[in-house]
Formats: sequence, structure tokens, C-alpha cells
Amino acid sequence: ADETAPQEMCIRDRCSLATVWGTPIDASGETQFISTGTSFKIVVPEGSDHYINKNANNAPRIMQSADDADLDYIVKFNSDVTQKVQTQGILIEQDANRMLRVDFSTNPNQDDQVPNDEVLVYAGVWTPGALQRRMSDMIIGADQATYLRVTRVGAKWTVFYSATGQPDDWQKAGDFGNTPLAVKRAGVFAGNLRPSGATAAPAFTAEMCIRDSTNPH
Repeated sequence: ADETAPQEMCIRDRCSLATVWGTPIDASGETQFISTGTSFKIVVPEGSDHYINKNANNAPRIMQSADDADLDYIVKFNSDVTQKVQTQGILIEQDANRMLRVDFSTNPNQDDQVPNDEVLVYAGVWTPGALQRRMSDMIIGADQATYLRVTRVGAKWTVFYSATGQPDDWQKAGDFGNTPLAVKRAGVFAGNLRPSGATAAPAFTAEMCIRDSTNPH
């Protein structure tokens, strides 16, 4: 079988958060997690921030155990980030004090007159009180931000994006090394953040499917 084909784990007859996706984690106690049977949703309410940055690590997520080995994770998003600031992505965790965040988010510097025009592809390592960027930010068109992929081969991490998930459509957002991570868990997250001058973060519902191509079953 072609291991690069977009065969998401969630496309199966029975799909539940507990048996397929892992453990929902909601530090704020405000988020809803909904399984549709072929995908799942993380429903983040308007109001306070739910985010991962140097000031916080309370974005809702769904995590499962992962091997500390070469990896290839693919997520398909059925949702679009359209308001400042919404985010959805992949989280790879060593422990509660060290994790890699890779995601799509609304470009905070995009023209407000052209909503949903640009998406920021970001990768950074979170530790308490810090978020260290691991590659140059890449701005892509919103129509390209459907599939997100993270691979690790040896010490090299690579981030890709795609509109279709087909083998010939993957575009490299960037790669980096010097990022040791003894992987214990991996999963997905969604979040929102108040833009500068705003009193509330925008509501956001992320809908996604996830695939570990090294263990597709």
C-alpha cells in the first residue's frame, strides 16, 4: 500500500474518542469534544484564551501514546481558520514540560479586508514560560491549509502542507534539527487567542482526522 496516500485513521465504521483518538484534555473545562463517526470536533468557546505560547498551555487537545521513533503524522482539517486568532494543529509531547507544536493559524498580520486569505504555518517547542520557534514562519493561501504533516527521521523534523493530501501535492514548509524530543504522546489541538486590543478570543470549532502513517491501523 502507498503509505503516503491520505488514509486517515478516522475513516472506519466505528469511531469513538476513547478507542480511536485517545484522551481529551481540557484544562479550561469549557471545551466540547464531539465524535462524528468519521472525524471529531474540538469546540472552543468565545471569550478567554485557549492557546499554547510562553504565557499559557491550555489549548484543548486529544492525545494518545506514541513511540519514540521515526514518525510520520498526517492530519486532515475539515475546518478553516478565519478569524484572529484561531489555530489547529499537531502536538507531539515528551512530557508536561516539553512538547512540539506544529499548526495552522490565522496570519495575525493579514489584511482585515481580505478575511481567510492567509494562513501561518508554525512550528515551535514549548517549555514552561517559553515557546521557541523552530523554523521560519511560512504564509500560505487558505486553500492550501487542509492537510498538515510532520515527519521525524533520525534527528531531522520536516513540516509539510497540502490542499489534497495526494503524494504529488505535499509542499515543504520547513525542516529543522537540534530539537531532541523523547516522544511519549502525540495528538491534535485547537485554540483561540485574543488579538491585540480585543477583549475576547473568537469561538472556533476545529474538525479533523488524524493518521500515523507508521501505524495506520
